[in-house]
Amino acid sequence: MKWKKYKPGDRVFYECCDGTISTDIVLRVEEKVYKDEKGYDVHYQWLDTDEYSGIENYNCLPDNSLEVKELKKLYAAFDRDKPEMVKQILDILSPYNSEMKKLLLKEIETKL
Repeated sequence: MKWKKYKPGDRVFYECCDGTISTDIVLRVEEKVYKDEKGYDVHYQWLDTDEYSGIENYNCLPDNSLEVKELKKLYAAFDRDKPEMVKQILDILSPYNSEMKKLLLKEIETKL
């Protein structure tokens, strides 16, 4: 079976164990192999989505599924505007050292 190949920066959609659909951004991609029940090598990608977790590319939902199409509409503007938002935030933080930036990000994360 052929699965979509992903690269860092791609948005992936997947079904969580509670049935909800979630999304993440791929940070790193590792090419991996496992043996199926017949002993054949199955090549796949492990997609790191944060420091501690990830997903196999064959567990991602296809782009043409109805749920993904709806979520893609919601994230389209956000993904389009995100690079400029990141640039503006980094510009604001530029006078501060990295420890101060990490503290600020930690505080923002706790408030979200």
